[in-house]
Amino acid sequence: MKQPAYKTRIMGMDKVAKKSKKKTTMKEDAGKLLMDIGKLVFGSIFLGGILRGEIPQTLLLIAGFSGASVFCIVGLLLVAKNKDI
Repeated sequence: MKQPAYKTRIMGMDKVAKKSKKKTTMKEDAGKLLMDIGKLVFGSIFLGGILRGEIPQTLLLIAGFSGASVFCIVGLLLVAKNKDI
């Protein structure tokens, strides 16, 4: 006799739960990494301003703030998506 499609094996459910938990922690870790990269980019803006290289100050600020913002926003989205806020 053929089993209905809605019945699943209990052992298979455990594997699915472990995979989904691992996937959420990987996304959360990736989000934290992107936020750290955003902080490093933000810090490099000030070092670049202090060292006074050949790059114009306005270009340095615009590129730095936009890069840091993108990294931080994507990181926050990944972390917030995995937590029930």
